[in-house]
Amino acid sequence: MEVPRYWAYVEGQPDELMDPSVYWRSSSVSFVDAQEKAVEAFKRVQRYFSEDEEDIDGYPYGVLPREKLLEELTDKNGHCYAFVSRNSVGARILNVENVLFLDWDNPREKQPGPISRLCRWFGRFFGDRRLREFDETFHGDGEDWLAGNGVLRPVQEFQKNNRDWSIRIYQTVAGYRGLVTHRTFDPLDSEVHRIMEETACDPMYRQLCRIQKSFRARLTPKGTRLGLWPLPLPWTFRFRFPTPPDDAKAQREYDRAVELYEIEQENFATCRYLGTLGDDEIAEAVVPVVEFHDRATRIDSDLPLA
Repeated sequence: MEVPRYWAYVEGQPDELMDPSVYWRSSSVSFVDAQEKAVEAFKRVQRYFSEDEEDIDGYPYGVLPREKLLEELTDKNGHCYAFVSRNSVGARILNVENVLFLDWDNPREKQPGPISRLCRWFGRFFGDRRLREFDETFHGDGEDWLAGNGVLRPVQEFQKNNRDWSIRIYQTVAGYRGLVTHRTFDPLDSEVHRIMEETACDPMYRQLCRIQKSFRARLTPKGTRLGLWPLPLPWTFRFRFPTPPDDAKAQREYDRAVELYEIEQENFATCRYLGTLGDDEIAEAVVPVVEFHDRATRIDSDLPLA
């Protein structure tokens, strides 16, 4: 698992038609290692524009997302089995070494239009939280959460054919989340990604798991769902970490955005536990991840989802 403990950058102009750019890379090991990765990233982009290299991964250039490390979760031997980072829209993300999370978007989710989005944004200043709540009418509820649920049908069929699997299912504001509990998994195992594909797991999520060599789950709402900023979020507003070198203003803006976000996200939950496909078996190594995830996402609260 790649833990972004150290960050370094190089500045360069990979092609004469491009403006100079800053290339950031992270490392679990050291600043020197991060610096070497940044240099290699710049050289790789140079090769791309010189047509010596055709295949550059699409997330972008196959690199880890630029996310600030907030917390490391370690076992009794000091080994880091998970960490929490902050993504580009402010949310805290749980990154796990070997506990399999699955992610499904709900295609029937009622998406707000431009006027509704603008009203939600202004709603923050007038204190009307109803303007910022997402419509949850398309999601399962109570004991009927599997009835007629097309989104979960692939994973339901998979579990029927693999009775030893235990999969906790959660409702999110935009779909569903699965947490596999009966054993641990290797995120680079091709069989894992075959199962992700068979259960119709989100393609971008599968790609990021391969790149980061871990599994991910969002612990807190996206900042764009809290009414803090209008949608779509301008790139310059995103939680870009690290901030541009020697740019004190950018750092102040980042810190202020985090402060606003942390105050507002307290009013929302991220997911709700619906039930388990299969037995309720939870492997010993998975227990701390389930407990941390459920507590951080506020699955037992009555707060609206975001």
